[in-house]
Amino acid sequence: MFPPHCQKCFSEAQIVRVVLPLGEDSLALNARVTLGEFPLIEGFFPPHKLPVTQLEPGRICFVHCTSPAGAFTISARIAEILDPRRLRLDFVDSSPPVQQRQHFRVETQILLRFWPIGSPRPQVDVEPRRVNLSAGGLRFAVNEPLDEGCEYAFAIELPGLVQTIFCDARMVRMLNILDEEHAAFQFTRIQPEDREYITRYCLAEQRRLLREKVHVRQGN
Repeated sequence: MFPPHCQKCFSEAQIVRVVLPLGEDSLALNARVTLGEFPLIEGFFPPHKLPVTQLEPGRICFVHCTSPAGAFTISARIAEILDPRRLRLDFVDSSPPVQQRQHFRVETQILLRFWPIGSPRPQVDVEPRRVNLSAGGLRFAVNEPLDEGCEYAFAIELPGLVQTIFCDARMVRMLNILDEEHAAFQFTRIQPEDREYITRYCLAEQRRLLREKVHVRQGN
């Protein structure tokens, strides 16, 4: 059956964002979505928007939902093109709801460099690090503990983004994770467009991880 947060969100039809696969590209459209008998999901799209000739049954699409419990993403398989405005989808999986006041977080590897504000920028190449990243901040392992409350400048390079993101962040706490010291930072100065780049990257990574999870389940 559908997870409880999906049932609660779609107790009535909802207008949500649906990301459809088009070859190696994708298209995001608003649609009115309803849940039928599990695993049936039906999407009703605006006139002349649904590219029916480019859709392939069996491909995975993503339904981005917002509810009082939080935001979540459903992965679903395109089952049937019912008419030029309607798709039948089969539910595959759903991410857990995330409170809207929070940001989507992903575990990923990016290139970054950081240094205390007021100190000269280190003349070294950016280093690849495994980080927990969101549009609100980041967390990663460090060689030695850092002082809580200290401000740091960051140079961050995201895969697929040409320009480097320069921003400031405050070290808010140290954590011990699997016997490693991790520093958690909260962004204090970041351009709105750079925050949006990070948000888009995190959402894309979340979709990629959901795809991998679906493929693993199909393989089993």
